[in-house]
Amino acid sequence: MMISKRAMTWMAVFVRVVLQVLLIAVGLSMLVVLSGRLGLPTVIHGGHTYTNANLIAPYHSDYSGFVGGLINDDWVLMGTVTLGVRVILISLQLVQLGLIACLLWLGVRFFSRIAQAEVFTRANARLLITAGYVGLVNVGLHELVLPWLTRWLLATFTPATLGGGMSFNPFLPLTAVFGVLIMGYVFAYGVSLQEETEGLV
Repeated sequence: MMISKRAMTWMAVFVRVVLQVLLIAVGLSMLVVLSGRLGLPTVIHGGHTYTNANLIAPYHSDYSGFVGGLINDDWVLMGTVTLGVRVILISLQLVQLGLIACLLWLGVRFFSRIAQAEVFTRANARLLITAGYVGLVNVGLHELVLPWLTRWLLATFTPATLGGGMSFNPFLPLTAVFGVLIMGYVFAYGVSLQEETEGLV
């Protein structure tokens, strides 16, 4: 089944707009997190347990205000929530959101070029490959580095500690990341073949 150029253009425009909306949402989330509105699933302090708390109100359950992010559902924050705790949690959340924003921006650029009927080009191949490696870094940080780094930073520099389980589910995001990487290298190979063919004519 062949897809028309017009249909491809409209599909690319639609995906680009969706990615742009998501990019704006992530940007707003970063501002909200920067203000301290970060969700805390469980906080234990002074012998009391608080659930669905917030970094700006850590000792109150069922925070009803809006939040810009949420730390891992399995994590339990134990101890006093000091300025150091806030700085560490906000900084690490901003790193994650920043990488997501980078991926969305690369997606916007890719589909913008597709919408302009620039499909099999070296620029598109570079965008896909870059997105693949950024995604790989994001998965590694989210699944491996940040959980351990968060625990170490809190235990070393603050009176609080982080308990709870550490989930490890990288398989679905890794599948998507490797899919993008493979597509990027296929694009690059296709462009090289196209240039060789044109050189022979």
